[in-house]
Amino acid sequence: MMNPLARAAATALVLSLAALPATADEQQTLARWSSWGAVPEVFDESKQDWSTERVQLRSLLTPDEWDAAARTTINAHYTDPLIVRQMWRAMTALGFDGGRVLEPGSGLGTFLGMAPERARMTGVELDPVTAAISRALYPHAEVRGESFADTRLPEASFDAAIGNVPFSDVTLHDPVHNPTRLSMHNHFILKSLRLTRPGGMVAVLTSQYTMDAQNPGARREMAMLADLVGAVRLPAGAHRRTAGTDVVTDLLILRRRDDGQSPADDLWETVTPISLDGQAAKINAYFDHYPEHVLGTLSIRQGMYGRPAVTVDGDLDRLETDSPDDVAAPILSAAHAYQIGAARGVDRRNEAFGHARITEIIAARIAAQGVEKVEPGRDLRRHARDAARVDRKLMVIAGLSLGLVLHIACALTPNFETLMVLRALAGLAGAMSGPAASVAA
Repeated sequence: MMNPLARAAATALVLSLAALPATADEQQTLARWSSWGAVPEVFDESKQDWSTERVQLRSLLTPDEWDAAARTTINAHYTDPLIVRQMWRAMTALGFDGGRVLEPGSGLGTFLGMAPERARMTGVELDPVTAAISRALYPHAEVRGESFADTRLPEASFDAAIGNVPFSDVTLHDPVHNPTRLSMHNHFILKSLRLTRPGGMVAVLTSQYTMDAQNPGARREMAMLADLVGAVRLPAGAHRRTAGTDVVTDLLILRRRDDGQSPADDLWETVTPISLDGQAAKINAYFDHYPEHVLGTLSIRQGMYGRPAVTVDGDLDRLETDSPDDVAAPILSAAHAYQIGAARGVDRRNEAFGHARITEIIAARIAAQGVEKVEPGRDLRRHARDAARVDRKLMVIAGLSLGLVLHIACALTPNFETLMVLRALAGLAGAMSGPAASVAA
């Protein structure tokens, strides 16, 4: 009897030839498709245990289709619907309410199928068998059967982009959108940003090396176009159930900036050294600064090529509960800080108004006033001004306290030189509290 993998491929080919919509039974069969990336052994001639399946597939696929399927085995890993749902939740909470949405490397089409009703989806999928399956499952979406490197669409023509980009060090030829020859995952992110309009969000799952690579070149190219609204690092094994892989991935949400708008933050462009399990390692400065955005505990394990690599030991059951507090909450927390900084005109590279401090003040104010969430516009600006006023009051209190201590020390010291130094410091403390006191009042 034909195994599910071959049966799904056969059904897809029959549908593509007949140009007929899939029946309910056929859709159930097609939905079992788990990508060629889950069974690379089929394409490895040295794996004799898979010889039967190999013969079946060769009889079903043309030589070009076989080659295309084999090329996708290194990066065709599909996304757990629980994670997809969290990503869509985050996007809608950040203001997406419909429009044209791009999914590069759309695979089976889980993001297409779980999209909000008002999203008009366009997927791009290299493998013709997988593209045929996703068309049969989601006839409402446009699925382009081509390499994303060959996709030619107008720049800034989408309202948003979302997806799980393929992870690979392979460089694709795309002189228009990859002139610096970035690795595949970074190329897909950068091209998605260029195809998204200013103000639009791009939410992607990507390899941890987008953020952790010591060479900041790819991140700086992205930062020329977009701000990092927030990021979450998922635990190893988050994709095990649907893709059979334990790779560590990051969820990044970026916002395409308006032309001429200054970057909000450059923290995420750099990596920083840390010590894990007694070993030296480097991670992105963003995750070092916001450890609560790592859904687990960082540790060192042997990587794919036998070298030490940073991984995340986390509770996978948290993802199984489908709780919005797991994936979406850290993103939304960062997004509130991003929006507040924009409303105040604050350059987040100046850490005078830190992410944690702003979030704490605004959350306290919202709780005190019984407001469920901060809306953009007048309410957001009012909360931002309140936060600034609190910071100024703290400066006043600190200045007055320091001045009082120094005046007492002046009265008690017998040494003339020490007395002069203390009086100068007391004057400085008074200057620090004076102007701020008038504003804070």
